[in-house]
Amino acid sequence: MKRYGWIVVMVALALVAGNTARAEGEAAPVAAAPAAADQPAQMQQVDLGSGGTAKDSAEMEEDDSDLQFDFVINAIPAALLIDMNGNNFEVQDGGSRQSASSVYMMPNINAGVGLDVNESVYVDLTVGAGVLVNDSLRSFLVQAALSGTLAFSESLNMGPRIGLVQFLNPEWLNDDSFAEEVTFSDSTGFLLGWQVVMGDRIRYLFSIDYIAADFDLETGTPAGDSDTLELQGLAVQFGVRGEF
Repeated sequence: MKRYGWIVVMVALALVAGNTARAEGEAAPVAAAPAAADQPAQMQQVDLGSGGTAKDSAEMEEDDSDLQFDFVINAIPAALLIDMNGNNFEVQDGGSRQSASSVYMMPNINAGVGLDVNESVYVDLTVGAGVLVNDSLRSFLVQAALSGTLAFSESLNMGPRIGLVQFLNPEWLNDDSFAEEVTFSDSTGFLLGWQVVMGDRIRYLFSIDYIAADFDLETGTPAGDSDTLELQGLAVQFGVRGEF
């Protein structure tokens, strides 16, 4: 009986050990439950998505900031204007006649702002002052011009330009005896042309412009039927340009 008693005790211990092992095996999935409950990882994915949107917005703002504004200055010491109608105007004093010359010098300087729209288009707006002069007429001038150029290479831009020119205090210089007797009114004209910009930061500027303006005779006697000096001609200008 003692032998059977020990056998019963051993079988009971084995059953208890088996139940304990089974309980631990069933508890293992419960212990892994926190991994299934690890939901904050999905919230982090949502945050990453919103972060990506913010990044896209930042990239779009950076693309918009590619527009670059420059300070532009054009110094034109060499400008030659050939008037096609200058010889048609004459004034007289008694038996003496004087005609207007056809070739003018027009040095000027302009400054303004330039906008680099993209790698190929550049737009600038400038205002400036200068003088129109030859041996028969002199007038101060102020002008405003808008130009747009296309980049054909890193150092070559070409394009059209348009502007207004105000001629101030025109004076007749042909003869001292006429100077006090011949006066003209101020005049507003326009220019329409084509410009070429070459170089890097300090660049060369070349332009060909059609300029037209009418100077009405206020005092003095015209030799012909017209009392208006009609200025219409081509201006060839060369100078230096800075973009800072």
